[in-house]
Amino acid sequence: TIDGAIILSKVFGDENGGWTEKMHLQNGSVYLVGNTDSDNLPVTIGNYPIGVQYSTNIYVQKLNSSNFNTVFCRYISGNNYEQVHGSEVINGELHLTGRTRSTNFPVTNGSTHSPELYDDDAFYTKLNVDGSIGFSTYLATNNNDILFEIVISNGEIYLAGQSYTTSNFSETDILIYKINTNGTIAYTKKLRKVWDNDFPTFTVLNGSLYIAGTGATPAYPVTNSSQHYGYPTGFFTQ
Repeated sequence: TIDGAIILSKVFGDENGGWTEKMHLQNGSVYLVGNTDSDNLPVTIGNYPIGVQYSTNIYVQKLNSSNFNTVFCRYISGNNYEQVHGSEVINGELHLTGRTRSTNFPVTNGSTHSPELYDDDAFYTKLNVDGSIGFSTYLATNNNDILFEIVISNGEIYLAGQSYTTSNFSETDILIYKINTNGTIAYTKKLRKVWDNDFPTFTVLNGSLYIAGTGATPAYPVTNSSQHYGYPTGFFTQ
């Protein structure tokens, strides 16, 4: 309340651990999106995890904001490890992105995990209003790929993260996807190179993507005469 009094509060999960990555409030509903090692959340749709015991899986809960009763609760999991990092709710549909090492992550378009079984592959998943999977895909390249952020503008989905090789964790590429409303890829792009540090911030305005951060290497693409001055050099890109 406005005076700090607790009106409603609840806990869930077990001793195996987990955390809530994102929370969204929309139209009288609370959406909790996170990662958990627990395999006994109160599932109302979908299956319980079937992967490696105590491996991290994605969970999603939709709660009624007036009483915290569960509208739906589900896992999104495969036979290995996955984490969600970015999420957004538009018109009751939940959009998720992150990383997975599962070879049977629940996809709807026939996409497959990269040939390197222990590499991270990025993913994009959309849940319908009732919690069922509307669309889901791997977004795999020949590197380790992790998507951290999602922005939805005028119905178009923009995803951003990092791509790196197992042999060189110190330098990463900024990885960008634009996804059409039907789930197909409009474009994908890499910006080379950025020293591995906190992921830069990004936003979308009128269909243009703006990215800013620190850690640009001498190989980072510029369009003017600006120079690299050592680590950490900042950057701004449209």
